[in-house]
Amino acid sequence: GLFWKSWLLRSPDGFYRTGFSYSPENIPTAPANQKPAKNVEHTTMDTALVREVMRHLLEAGRVLNCDRDLWPVWQDLHDRVLPYPVNAEGQLKEWPEPWAETPGHRHFSHLYPLFPGDEFTAERTPALFEAARRAVLLREAHRTDFTNWSCPYAACFDARLGDGNAAERDLALLSRNSVDNLLAFHNDWGWGYRLFQIEANLGVTAAIAEMLLQSHAGVIRLLPALPGRWPSGSFSGLKARGAFVVDAEWRAGRLVSARIRSLRGLPCRVRCGIPWDGLWPHHGAKPLADVTHEDGCICLPTQAGAVYEWKPRS
Repeated sequence: GLFWKSWLLRSPDGFYRTGFSYSPENIPTAPANQKPAKNVEHTTMDTALVREVMRHLLEAGRVLNCDRDLWPVWQDLHDRVLPYPVNAEGQLKEWPEPWAETPGHRHFSHLYPLFPGDEFTAERTPALFEAARRAVLLREAHRTDFTNWSCPYAACFDARLGDGNAAERDLALLSRNSVDNLLAFHNDWGWGYRLFQIEANLGVTAAIAEMLLQSHAGVIRLLPALPGRWPSGSFSGLKARGAFVVDAEWRAGRLVSARIRSLRGLPCRVRCGIPWDGLWPHHGAKPLADVTHEDGCICLPTQAGAVYEWKPRS
């Protein structure tokens, strides 16, 4: 927080900007009367990082009741950092300046608040969520500069967008083009050798987990991005934020059972991406009575060590 406080400069328009910034390997194309820009005054990822850090500092300060004198500073930086830029086509941009971007580039730094960040959600920030979706579609429509790790990264974006079929296509593209013996290798671009690419391999597992279970923004999302080619299946032991362990089974595109074990006894909010009509949280043999509904979620109190199962209500 103190780093950002010293690094950010307040511009005449009242917003905080970074002095110099760089969006990894994707150099913006300046107008014809200017030189191509490498270092720019601010990038979209700067806004995302500042807002995330300040939000975490404020949340931690309130929980721990510390650094109260800095709360107004963190709030000011959070609220007054340069807003997210969206172009006339409704796409989230990588830079605030009106420069042309490389539509199919493999780097996605401006999409950080969609994934791995959690600021953009359909419920809390619908306009920015839609702008991020359009930015993802732009990159995926071209894919001219994608490399292996870009495929599972794009799958993670599609999973956060709730598009399981697109996420599955991203992983299938990696499998067709780059996988030898279940290991992904960097494209041979005339080097004469291929490099094992760990971010592609580990990215696949991250993407599959995001397709099956999400837990950002205070909500456990069961099967949020299930592709049509996975009509039936199950998973067990996936860890969710809030200290929960989750199992689930689905058949013919419908959830048939789920179990959530609470490790810390925190409140639990659950949403499901596929039909789960008739299922209700049970503790033991009895359905829970103190369950509420909020914004399409089932909300239940939990006890540390207790297991809650979704079963028919009667």
